[in-house]
Amino acid sequence: YLEYRSKNEFLTAQISERSGEINNLRDALDDERLRYDAAENARMSQARVSENELRQLRECLASLERQLSEEAVGRKSLDVEIASERARAASASDRVEVTDRKLLELAASLRDARSELITRDLKLQVLARSRLVRLRRPFIAARRSMSGWWRRTLRRKPDNTLFDRAYYLATYPDVLESGRDPYTHYLEHGVQEGRNPNPMFDTRFYLLRYPDVAEHSMNPLLHYLEHGAAELRDPHPMFSTRWYIEQNPSLAKTGENPLAHYLAKQRLTQPVAQT
Repeated sequence: YLEYRSKNEFLTAQISERSGEINNLRDALDDERLRYDAAENARMSQARVSENELRQLRECLASLERQLSEEAVGRKSLDVEIASERARAASASDRVEVTDRKLLELAASLRDARSELITRDLKLQVLARSRLVRLRRPFIAARRSMSGWWRRTLRRKPDNTLFDRAYYLATYPDVLESGRDPYTHYLEHGVQEGRNPNPMFDTRFYLLRYPDVAEHSMNPLLHYLEHGAAELRDPHPMFSTRWYIEQNPSLAKTGENPLAHYLAKQRLTQPVAQT
């Protein structure tokens, strides 16, 4: 009995010891399980974070792919525009070449036209000289046929208000060098040579515009002084007798020659130096 009891106590002690060890193992197992659960939770949480990051990366990748696609479309459109611009530039270059050729042709035509114009101008000058000669013939004939009384009548008009002695001498220095009386020179030679007695009486213009004066072998200056102004004839392309009388109605009452009135005003405002 004692031996049995001793064995029983020994076994009980062994059982108690093993139970303690089992409990310790259970505690260790529980701790390990807790650590595992914590690690698993951490891993799952990390996995969720990774999944979120992966989803964001995928969205970012999709956005980049869309941008790349749009860039490709834009680049294709830009390539088309560049090709179009190159085509337009080539067309513009062709047009420039055509324009340059046309300009060269126009320049050549202009040179030909200028040459033709010069030729025609020379012909017109020759024609004008011949016409002037024809105009001078009646004056020469009239001068030769004038009686001494008519010459004396012309020379009795040294006070002709339309004749500007200073202008005539300054414009025709050969008359000054000859020492001749300028008014006499104009009556005997100046008309035939197309010289002007003042800056606003154009001898050639008057004879060409009023051929009846030349046909009757009349001195144009004397004709305008005695008849032309009353007939509203113009002594110069830049002087309208009708307009001047309309601007100065007192001339119609006084009977003063409009050109003489104008020349007198000009002498007052811009006096001509006497030679």
